[in-house]
Amino acid sequence: MTIRLGGETFFRTMAILVLLIVVAGFGLLRITRWETMPLPSVWVMLHGATALAWCSFAVLQTQLIRARSFKTHMKLGSLGFAIAIAALAFGVIVTLGAAARNIAAGEPGIAAAETASQMVDFLSFGLAFILGFANIKKPQTHKRLMLASAIFMVPPAAFRLMVVAGLPIP
Repeated sequence: MTIRLGGETFFRTMAILVLLIVVAGFGLLRITRWETMPLPSVWVMLHGATALAWCSFAVLQTQLIRARSFKTHMKLGSLGFAIAIAALAFGVIVTLGAAARNIAAGEPGIAAAETASQMVDFLSFGLAFILGFANIKKPQTHKRLMLASAIFMVPPAAFRLMVVAGLPIP
């Protein structure tokens, strides 16, 4: 198989940028609100760990391509698939748990809005990722879809950055 390279610096830079935004958004919120935020549940920690692992994995994969380590990149692909599925599964569990808490608190509207928003994020990430994985024989399509899936991780982190900055929430 001939692999045509192109734009590897762009894809690596974007993967690093996504990782930095995700770490900043979730990390800064936890750091700045540690006194008022409850300890995260095991499900939240598992979701956070697998989402962080996937973002880190995306950076690793772009670095492997840049280093022309195509075989290693392909061998590790299955691990990335497993990490993505775990992050999605844990994310859905966390989202449904938050919805149940909001409903129990008498706020079904908030539960519905947050659940719908988060499920759209999960579906967008999952669809882009699965399509990217399905296109592993088409490197130009594969890398663009993998980048798209990574970009779908930015809105939840950006929302948290807005909270940390004290900006009005849309």
